Amino acid sequence: MLKFSPVYFVNEYRRSPSMKANLFVLISIGITAVGCGTQTQTSSSREQPDLPSLSETYSDVAEAIQQRYDEVVANPVSGDAWGKYGMVLDAHEFRDESIPCYKRAVELQPDDPKWAWLLASRIQQMDSARALQLLEKKPSDPTKAVVFLVLEESILEELGLTGRADSILENASETEKANAYIKLQIARRLFEKSELSKARDLLNHADSGLPLSHRYRDAAQLLARIDQSEGRGEEAAKLLRDTESLPMSRTSITNPFMNELALMRRDPLWLGERAAVDARNGSLLARSELQSLVQRFPEVVPNRIHMALLLLEEKQFQQAEQLLKAGLEVSLDDERLLMTLAAVNIDRGDWEAAELGLRHLLKLNTINGAAWSDLGFVLEQQSKWADAEHAYEQALQMQPEESALRDRLWTVQKRLKLK
Repeated sequence: MLKFSPVYFVNEYRRSPSMKANLFVLISIGITAVGCGTQTQTSSSREQPDLPSLSETYSDVAEAIQQRYDEVVANPVSGDAWGKYGMVLDAHEFRDESIPCYKRAVELQPDDPKWAWLLASRIQQMDSARALQLLEKKPSDPTKAVVFLVLEESILEELGLTGRADSILENASETEKANAYIKLQIARRLFEKSELSKARDLLNHADSGLPLSHRYRDAAQLLARIDQSEGRGEEAAKLLRDTESLPMSRTSITNPFMNELALMRRDPLWLGERAAVDARNGSLLARSELQSLVQRFPEVVPNRIHMALLLLEEKQFQQAEQLLKAGLEVSLDDERLLMTLAAVNIDRGDWEAAELGLRHLLKLNTINGAAWSDLGFVLEQQSKWADAEHAYEQALQMQPEESALRDRLWTVQKRLKLK
């Protein structure tokens, strides 16, 4: 069965519903607001922040930004206030506007590694020299030190300064070198220097538990390259197959700065996605939060889809249908809602309703390949072989590499020949 897989949209965070179009693609919204820090008087102890226009933000986002702004106004010599104002701007994609705030925080609290790292991460493209300078003084905390090292190595690699990148890895502490991502970067450099035996030993070494190459996909990929270069193609292919579902080594990095930044978010889409993940893991509190977000922000389509899919997993078809139809009253003819509603009807075997909904969707967008493939499946269930053949042919025009579609089309054509 060709199941619908919903597409979630993650860039509606700070825009109000009146300023967003319901696009069926992942979009990036340009920021045109005014910066948060002034260009003059950067050394003044009484420097005042600027407040970007919040007219296009969700109310919760505007409130959070306004609160942090007011704290800076009340105490303009507080590095913590400036830094957290920068963080709340950064968290809601006012990234350029956050930079002057981080700069002020660094001036006022030069010993706090958080402000140095956040500023370096935001200016690395425009001022790599200053970013590297900010990263020179490593924190004593090993977790934070790893985060500093990873960003520094990344900037040096981007600049083509591989020698300096090699040097900072070689001089890393044993604690830093124990991190899986750092260890993999060292192994990668050994491979590039044709020191294959040393690279292999590092990837296969197991301090505790499984070796690196059996815990992370990119480590397995590097080991497979070593196998291939030494003529062990079959072993390389097997290793890649066996490890294709493993996470990447970057997941071994705990970034306390970005974790704190994430907690600043107040946009309903972000909160909804987080609540949906937790709800699927059994959190009743997260489920309640998601329900509340749907009620408070009925125009945020992805949150409604998350909630509908939770209901669908529980076979609560009627409640899921009602939720989606209510959404269509707010967001008329939204393709995401129509696709999810079709998925509900498919799961409960209401083929006529699914067909009706999918045909309506395809009138709105004739090149929706997922809708054509789902329609083909629905028509198959009703023994409408000729119509199903046409639907699958249309779907294949949009998704020519989809082998499952070819299999379904072959099955339908076989039934047509038997008629």
